[in-house]
Amino acid sequence: MATNTYREGVSGASVPDTYLSSSRPTTNFGSSVLLEIGFFAAKGSDTLRTLMVFDVSDIPAGAVITSATLGLNASTAATSASVARAYRVVQDAWTEGGATWNTYDGSNAWTTAGCSDDGSDFTLTDGVDWNLPTSTGAFDITGMETLVQDAVDNRAGNLHLLLRRIFETSTTSIVTVDSGEHATPANRPLLTVNYTTGIPILGRRRRNMV
Repeated sequence: MATNTYREGVSGASVPDTYLSSSRPTTNFGSSVLLEIGFFAAKGSDTLRTLMVFDVSDIPAGAVITSATLGLNASTAATSASVARAYRVVQDAWTEGGATWNTYDGSNAWTTAGCSDDGSDFTLTDGVDWNLPTSTGAFDITGMETLVQDAVDNRAGNLHLLLRRIFETSTTSIVTVDSGEHATPANRPLLTVNYTTGIPILGRRRRNMV
């Protein structure tokens, strides 16, 4: 089994990230050291969603992903453990320096504002559930294997992610996590992928004996 890690400025390729804010629909946050996820009623019903992309193209074709974990660092904890989900972004032309609530690159509009359209902007398929953390510090989103496998097999190694609460129009609950621009490398998003390649030697021997 092999293990690859991906973290901005530490290992792997660059990890672009930003967040979208419904109350600031034309503002880009690509240079922010923080990323926000959740819903804040006190901000005029502000819905907050995070985008990030990992380049896992160094994982060889045919590899089988056995585990994948996204590690984040919460600088501000949520007030309640609301259920969130990690989705694959379909509109993969979004840019770190251009994406806003209204547009994916500063010029072209999402099909539905906020990367909201299932099928054109993102897909509900294979979403991974997690809970907004209620304490600060490092936490993990596990079970990312299918999304990473899809990126290796079908997306030229590009894993585009949308992180958002499942229910965004009720109680206020927001988590703020450190971005790839954070001054402390250990606080930046970290994707850890374990995988296998080829047929085990024992398996080849058995196959040759048949």
